Amino acid sequence: MKFTKLVLLINGIIDVIIGISLVFFPNLIAQLLSYPLLTDHAFFFAGGWGIAAISFGVARIWAFFVDSFVWYNVTVGLFEGTILSIFSIVIPLIYSSVSFIHTSMSLAVGSVFMVLYGVLLLLHFSKKKNVNKELD
Repeated sequence: MKFTKLVLLINGIIDVIIGISLVFFPNLIAQLLSYPLLTDHAFFFAGGWGIAAISFGVARIWAFFVDSFVWYNVTVGLFEGTILSIFSIVIPLIYSSVSFIHTSMSLAVGSVFMVLYGVLLLLHFSKKKNVNKELD
């Protein structure tokens, strides 16, 4: 459980940093990912997603301290990482103006945590199954 909580804490910190960056420094993030300067509408869009990322991050950090929130957040993290990874791979294939450089940060973060959360859930359920067998 300690490693699981550590993964949640690290993911939470990354989410908060990315969220704050999207709210306060969206053009810097856009330039790092080779996007053009953002329009006013894109600033709003980036800020909204930044707030969502901060919210996810706070929930994961909270789960680090509250055991009852751990596996819920791991499950949601697996779902988010999987969907984000798939999205980051598919979009450059559909839109020629979006490259894998544009989606690289999302793909890196999504795929790393998808794998970590998947492994953690598999270990958790296999451990739970073994405990249930021993009780029978």
